[in-house]
Amino acid sequence: SGGGYRGAERVAESVRSVIAAHDVTGAGTVRISAGVAEHVGSETPGAWFQRADAALYAAKQGGRNRIVVDRQGDSDTWAAAGQGALLHLTWLEGYESGNATIDAEHRELFRLANALIDATLAAERAPAACGAALDALLEHVGHHFADEEALLEEAQYDHLEGHRRAHAGLVRRALELKRLLHAGRASLGVVVEYLVQEVVAHHLMVVDRAFFPLFSGNKPAART
Repeated sequence: SGGGYRGAERVAESVRSVIAAHDVTGAGTVRISAGVAEHVGSETPGAWFQRADAALYAAKQGGRNRIVVDRQGDSDTWAAAGQGALLHLTWLEGYESGNATIDAEHRELFRLANALIDATLAAERAPAACGAALDALLEHVGHHFADEEALLEEAQYDHLEGHRRAHAGLVRRALELKRLLHAGRASLGVVVEYLVQEVVAHHLMVVDRAFFPLFSGNKPAART
C-alpha cells in the first residue's frame, strides 16, 4: 500500500474507481464504499477494527461510493518523533540479480532514495536541495528502467511487456505526484513515500525478483 493510512487510501481509491468504471454482467454498475484505519500505538485489534468500521459506516452514510479515512496512525507518530531516518533503505546481498549493470543501478537507486529522505528531513532549511534530490532520483529511475528493459529484451524475458507496463505506470504516477506537489495539491511526504517505497523498494524487492533467475543460471521455463 505504500505504508500507513495514506498508502491504504490510494489502494482503496484505486479499487473503488476500477469497480465503478466496470459494468458487471447482469448487475450493471456496481459501487463500493470503504473505511481505512491504520494501527495506532498499543490499541487492541478490536479497537483498530472499530475505527475502520466507523470509517466504513461514515462512507456509507455520506452517500456511498466513497472512501473515508481515519487520519491517524503509527506512521504519523513516528514522523512526529523525528524517526524519519528509520525509513532508510539498506542494500542486502539478496537484492542482487546477478547482472552487474542492473545491480549497480539498483544500488544507485537505493543511494538516491536515501539522499532524498535526508533532504526531505532538512527541507525547511534547504528546500532547493530537496528538489534537486527528487529530480536526481527521477532521472535515474528513467535511465535505469530503459537499461533494464533493454537487458531483459536481450535475455528474452517472457514477461517483458508486463514489466514495461509496470515501469511506465510507476513513472507516470511519479510525474503526476510531482506535478501535484508543485501545484500545492500533494504533500512532499506523500511524493517521497511513493518514490522510495513503491518505485524503488517494492518494485525491486517484489516485481524485479521475478527475472533474477535469468541472470543466476536458473532461467525459468518458457510459458506454453
